Amino acid sequence: MVRHDLEVRRDLQTLLAELPVEELADLLILQTVVLNDLCPELDAVIIYGETVDNEASVLLKAKELFERQKGNLTVIITAPKYPLACKHEKRYRLGLHQLGVPPGRIMAINFPDDGIPANTYSESVQAMEWLADHNIGPKIGVIAAPFHILRTIVSAWSAQNKNSRSERFVFFPIPGAYLPWQEEVVHSQGVLMGTRQELVLHELMSLLRYHRKGDLISPSHALRIYNSQRG
Repeated sequence: MVRHDLEVRRDLQTLLAELPVEELADLLILQTVVLNDLCPELDAVIIYGETVDNEASVLLKAKELFERQKGNLTVIITAPKYPLACKHEKRYRLGLHQLGVPPGRIMAINFPDDGIPANTYSESVQAMEWLADHNIGPKIGVIAAPFHILRTIVSAWSAQNKNSRSERFVFFPIPGAYLPWQEEVVHSQGVLMGTRQELVLHELMSLLRYHRKGDLISPSHALRIYNSQRG
C-alpha cells in the first residue's frame, strides 16, 4: 500500500494535535536521543524484524557491535512465524554468519505457531518473556532500522513496563546502519511502501495510535524511563 504524502501528513497532524504540549515536547526530545544514544558495552543485542529491503541495516549494525566487543556479545533475533514478510530467522542466521558472527553466538526468540501476525509490540512482549527465562543481561541493545528505532524502543519499554519479570534489564536504542533515505522500500509486515524518509512519518503515526490504543506508554513516560535508566 502506498499512501499519498499529504494524506499522511494530515493524519499525523491530527494525532499530534491530541498530545498535550509537554508530551509533544518530550516526543521531539525522544526522537533525537534514540538516534544518538551512547552505547556502553552490552551483554546482548536483540535484532527486531525488518523486511528484506531493510534487513541489511540491522545485520550490519549487529556485526559492527559484535566486532567492537571482540565477540563477547550474544546476538538475539526475533523469530515470528506470521506474516510471511516477518519470517526472517533463516535469513538472519545466514546473514549474520556470513558477516562473521558464529552460529553459537546467535539465539532466537521463537513465537507460537498460532497464525497471529507479529508486530513490533508483540515482538517486544515475546522478548520480555524470553529474556526473563534466560540468564542474559542486564544490558540489552535494541536494534532496528533508523526510521523504525523510535517505535521499537518505546515498544520494548512498554512491554517491560507491563512485565515485572523483566525489570532488571536496561534497554539501549541502537539504530541500524544507515541506508539511503530516498530509496523506496517495503515496510510494516510487507504491506506498506514508501521512501525511508516517508516511513519516519508512518512510524510516528503508529507510535501515537498504539499509545492511544493503550499498548504503548506515552512519550513523556518513555523519556522518564530513558533518563532513569541512565542515572
